[in-house]
Amino acid sequence: MDTIIPLVSAALGALIGGCTTYLTEKNFRKKEKQDEKRRCAMLLRADLKSIQKYVEEQKWDIDIRYYSKWQELLLECSDLSNEDIVFVYEIYDCVYDFDRTYQVKQLKHDAVIDMAFNKAASVLIEKTYKSKQFESILEKLKNYK
Repeated sequence: MDTIIPLVSAALGALIGGCTTYLTEKNFRKKEKQDEKRRCAMLLRADLKSIQKYVEEQKWDIDIRYYSKWQELLLECSDLSNEDIVFVYEIYDCVYDFDRTYQVKQLKHDAVIDMAFNKAASVLIEKTYKSKQFESILEKLKNYK
């Protein structure tokens, strides 16, 4: 009987220690994942705000800048609705189209390219400038938890 109590105490201590370590590690990983999601939301929001500012200032003679790995950021923002995700894809499609026509326009000036550039600019303006859905997405990303 005297040898059983120390063995049970040791086993119980090891079990409690193991459970405590497991729970602490699990909580740490959860917090780390939440922090990463918040960071991605913050970076995506900053990129979208940069696009919005570019459109508002309409400095069409300056090349638009955007984060090329925006899809990785969006992937982490799982709280966005499917409609929001589709809309963000549409925005970046517009940005890409605008950027491509801008680059072509820099190389070659003609009426067809100018029309394509103007169309790409107007679509980009429509998607970002004073768009309620765009503002809603920015707000969701700002408050991302």
